[in-house]
Amino acid sequence: MAQLFCLFWKQTNEEDIPNKINDLYTAILCILYNHFLSKHKNLIKLTLNSLDDVIERLGECACLGLWPPQNRLVFPYGEMTELTSVECVEDGCKTGIISIEKMTSTYKPIKRSAVREQKSVVFFHKSAQEKCAGEYLSHLADTNADEFKRKLQKLDSAKKCLSVQMVLRFACGSSLKAAKLILEKLVEIMRLELIVDVRAYYANTLRDPEKARLVQEFIETCLLCNYESDSIDQFSQLLAELFPTGKLQFLGLSPYTSEAIAHFLSCLQGQTVVRKIKIIQIPRPGIITRYGTTAIVDEMSDTVNGIVNTMHTYNEIENVYKEYVENHRNSSDLESFIKLFGSSNADGLHMIELWEYFKTWHSSDSQINTDPILDTVKFTRLEELDFTEIKLKDAGQKLLTVIEQGHLTYLTHLILPDTELSIAVMNGIVLCLPQCIPNLQALDFSYNDCKDRQVVRNLTKSLPILSLHELMVSGMGAPASNMTALAQVMPQIGTNLTVLRISNNYMDDETGKTLVRTLPYASQLKLLWIDVNGMSMETHRKLVMTMGKLVLLETLRMFRSPYVDDLLLCVGKVITSLSNLDWLTLGAEDTRDMNSSTQSPWSRMLIFLTIKKLKNATSSLQSFMSGLQPMASHMQWLELQNINLDEEDLRNLLSLCREHNLALGYNRRLWPAAMDIPRDITLSLI
Repeated sequence: MAQLFCLFWKQTNEEDIPNKINDLYTAILCILYNHFLSKHKNLIKLTLNSLDDVIERLGECACLGLWPPQNRLVFPYGEMTELTSVECVEDGCKTGIISIEKMTSTYKPIKRSAVREQKSVVFFHKSAQEKCAGEYLSHLADTNADEFKRKLQKLDSAKKCLSVQMVLRFACGSSLKAAKLILEKLVEIMRLELIVDVRAYYANTLRDPEKARLVQEFIETCLLCNYESDSIDQFSQLLAELFPTGKLQFLGLSPYTSEAIAHFLSCLQGQTVVRKIKIIQIPRPGIITRYGTTAIVDEMSDTVNGIVNTMHTYNEIENVYKEYVENHRNSSDLESFIKLFGSSNADGLHMIELWEYFKTWHSSDSQINTDPILDTVKFTRLEELDFTEIKLKDAGQKLLTVIEQGHLTYLTHLILPDTELSIAVMNGIVLCLPQCIPNLQALDFSYNDCKDRQVVRNLTKSLPILSLHELMVSGMGAPASNMTALAQVMPQIGTNLTVLRISNNYMDDETGKTLVRTLPYASQLKLLWIDVNGMSMETHRKLVMTMGKLVLLETLRMFRSPYVDDLLLCVGKVITSLSNLDWLTLGAEDTRDMNSSTQSPWSRMLIFLTIKKLKNATSSLQSFMSGLQPMASHMQWLELQNINLDEEDLRNLLSLCREHNLALGYNRRLWPAAMDIPRDITLSLI
């Protein structure tokens, strides 16, 4: 196959290379045939009329072998000649599409004359067999639609359809009538078998990874069949059933599927079939996923954590890691993986197992290409665009152009965290928001490098003109002066805000003082992520006490406090006023040495909660727990990051959590509230 594609490349101008796989294989088979003709000159002649006749006749046998439940790639010579003809088989061999293999019987005959040779016929590659089968199906659809429909009836499940997806794509590329009947069949299967899972998949509540993979591959197959057919708007209403919630979502995306999506979007012409687009990067070693992406990833995470939690010693974890390293020495991801995680971090195992699973998805290694999608969003009335952790880089300029040209005026959610947008692109986007996306309600630029002072300052000019409900600018590395400027416009923008994430940026005392004055204007806040570092103890105390005025808060996460005593004491005083609080995270500054090899398993477990001894640990913790006690019964999660607790403190806190069925943990490593505390607390508690 590699030689054949090189031959094709040599004989074809780059601009003439087909965009669709059916056209590509048609050209390749022609080149293969011409190559044989050039070698044999006048010695080779086809008995049948043309190469198309040979492909079509061979295709009947090819289709018979591939169609469920057979899945055969090898055919007895007699069966092949009976289904086609001796002449057809000879012509197939002449063209190089098939070849005859002779196999001698393994038993030893008494007489030499009893030696029997069995002849079998094989296609030069499975994809060639699929191409021939697709040509046969397309001819059948055009000449005998009833027989074609009877054949499709055998595809009575999504898995059977996927087993012959390449055949279906080739057929769609050769006959518009075949495409219509195939897409109707696929949509019928989706409607009867997958609709519940499809809705759960789009709602991010489908936790079974295999079901999610089946749903995604099925939707991709439908879009790819439509793309091969090259229809213009003929099937857009039919395919609309694939998106019952108006959301188009993929976990990982191959470049070819990206083209298929773009073709589908271009057929919509303003229809409201697709209102939301979300593309998600598949986790891989060397990439820290800062966001909970989908229920699928979360389910895999929970499964892996369950495995890790059964390991009671550090050596058990280290052995698993060493085994991974040994098996992946040639992996291009290994160096970055080791650099980020090291051999002592349980997150390393978490990412290993996620990668080992997701790399089996056909699109897991593909560089996600959003360019075709961005080129065609003008044909939609898009309300939400989410490219979480997709590396846009050069595509960032295309996105800015799309926005400036007014193609996203209906947009309400622009979600672009950790997309490696350039400073110039971010500046361009924030400045044109009021004019080009006037209805914007949610903006997420988190974890894009924002050391340039102008980006956030320009954002503060645009924000008062918008009516944002959600603003997320965590992890941008913005200087303290920028965060102070953002805090100053809180009275103008805070009225509608329900979500505010401003953690992982720089703050100083002036920022803290400004937030103390202006944060209460955001009285509708339900989620707040904020750093409480870089300020004096007095300002720190006032800022933490300010949280008590945000009475609608459901999630409160305060990170990197240099005054842990003060943090616990103040939270203990204000927490009773936060009657809606569901998730609370308190974090100290992180100066941990995660690679210390001298720590006991118990110390290593505590290091996830510990950084420095509290000045007055007992009174601070007791004050916090006293405030937590009446709230704990309706809370779900409590996270303590890098906060020092001795063993007795931890036992008391765990007892309170168990009493109120409250999960306690660090990030996703949560301790079930009902877990019994072993006599010797070990790493299994993480």
